[in-house]
Amino acid sequence: MSDPKTIKAVSIAITVFGGMAAIIACTLTLRHHAGEVEHRRMTAEIPSAHEADLIRCRAVTSTQTDAYESCRKVWAESRRRFLGQKTDSKGSSVGSSAEQALEAKDQSRLPQGYLARPAVGSDQ
Repeated sequence: MSDPKTIKAVSIAITVFGGMAAIIACTLTLRHHAGEVEHRRMTAEIPSAHEADLIRCRAVTSTQTDAYESCRKVWAESRRRFLGQKTDSKGSSVGSSAEQALEAKDQSRLPQGYLARPAVGSDQ
């Protein structure tokens, strides 16, 4: 096997067979992953009831009063889930932003007795 032609032929054969084995391995791996992706896509196409309501509400306009009111409830529930807010026994969210907005702001930390700053560019 010390003949250079034989060594060259063996190395070419090993390279060809190795390349073919790598191509087959990649093809099988990709085919396996494609099956998993297809399975995920098929299971992802089945929306939950809440997701189905959200999909339905995409096309609702404010002129469709009954559907719009039900969609407002669906959207509020979606916001509550997204923000991770808890609900009380009545179904309203605890510590909702609407309640927080209605509470009076504590202004005790604001400095007292200072004059308002003039607007930028005014003649004062």
